[in-house]
Amino acid sequence: MSENDDAVLTAAVGYVYTNAVGSAAPSAALLKTINLRDPSTWTGFTGWTSVGHTSRGTLPEFGFEGDGSEIKGSWQKKKLREISTEDPIDYVTVVLHQFDEKSLELYYGPNDSDVEGEFGVKIGQLNEKSVFVVIEDGDLRLGHHALKSSVKRDEAIELPIDDLAALPVRFTYLDYEDETSLFKWINEDLFNVDLTP
Repeated sequence: MSENDDAVLTAAVGYVYTNAVGSAAPSAALLKTINLRDPSTWTGFTGWTSVGHTSRGTLPEFGFEGDGSEIKGSWQKKKLREISTEDPIDYVTVVLHQFDEKSLELYYGPNDSDVEGEFGVKIGQLNEKSVFVVIEDGDLRLGHHALKSSVKRDEAIELPIDDLAALPVRFTYLDYEDETSLFKWINEDLFNVDLTP
């Protein structure tokens, strides 16, 4: 692999969006030009809404659990093959700073109250969304998209006196219909680039 200075980035600014399960993200070509502050202007990609302010100190974390494996051998070769013992579970965690209905819905699930001025919490509700994260470093925009994720609280709500309140949420990626990719990274200049002159 050669060095590619244009592929090095600093996650200086970023945005997180949600939409209904199965919602497509803007194409790699459109990612360069869309207005990241106003997803309502994204032609052909309706329904995406920003989650609002997120933590600058705890940026989104793209992680996984599981993916355990064991080394199996034969009588002739002790280390013949690595066998997967469990499927990995991929996710992204995001720390929300806005203490509003949309953030609470991501943290707890849909509002269970019809009473004006109240947010009702009902445990065990299904809370699934498409998620789209964009990291912006100058002219470089790197997208990350999952068609389906289970959304729930990741840790306790934080209410420090010397920092912003925080609602940590986790988007755990789920299989969506016949789609073979669990999630995708998106950038026109970095992936599957046609190098023919």
